[in-house]
Amino acid sequence: MAHAVVRYDRKVHLSSIQSIERKTFPKSESMWESIDSEARKPHCTLLVVEGEDRAVIGYILFATQRQEGAKILKLAVRADRRHQGVATALLESAICLLRVAKMSVVSLHVDVQRDHAVALYTKFGFLIDRQIPAYYGPDRDAHFMCLSL
Repeated sequence: MAHAVVRYDRKVHLSSIQSIERKTFPKSESMWESIDSEARKPHCTLLVVEGEDRAVIGYILFATQRQEGAKILKLAVRADRRHQGVATALLESAICLLRVAKMSVVSLHVDVQRDHAVALYTKFGFLIDRQIPAYYGPDRDAHFMCLSL
């Protein structure tokens, strides 16, 4: 199934994004209180995939910085819509926009225990640059992954 990716509309999307954020990430990683203010920063872009009812079923937030390239800050899909191509559509759209913006590299942090996320990023060509001990807290390491564009 093809998924249409659209830009964030605060009035339409904020509450469903916050709901996904709270249900997907532990409190220490959740941006549910700040995702709207992050999305409105000039260097940030928030893309969403809507369900039939216009509720968000997935989103990606990324930031661009000329010297450092781009960084994916969040990628999440509602639990009942995972493994249906939503994350793939979001990542494809983000990478396309970053290439158009002439970014040379995109990076991200991902919990080493999130096997499906690591596999998705690897499928897109991201490489593990290094492992960061206790990035998410005690006994929760992160992979720092990069993709050359």
